Amino acid sequence: MKELLLCFLILVIGIQIVAAVDVTGGKIGNPCTLGPGYWCQTRWFAVKCNKVEYCRKYVWLH
Repeated sequence: MKELLLCFLILVIGIQIVAAVDVTGGKIGNPCTLGPGYWCQTRWFAVKCNKVEYCRKYVWLH
């Protein structure tokens, strides 16, 4: 069970790294520019991007 959780966390972190890559230059950009699909994935991302109220109002309560 612990191994499965660890694999899941590694997968999620990997997805976030890939999502943060700017496709035009291959450089890590500001992931907050990716929009609600990124902001509202976790509370931590929402706080980091200053979008907690948006996520609470439009995503998390639906």
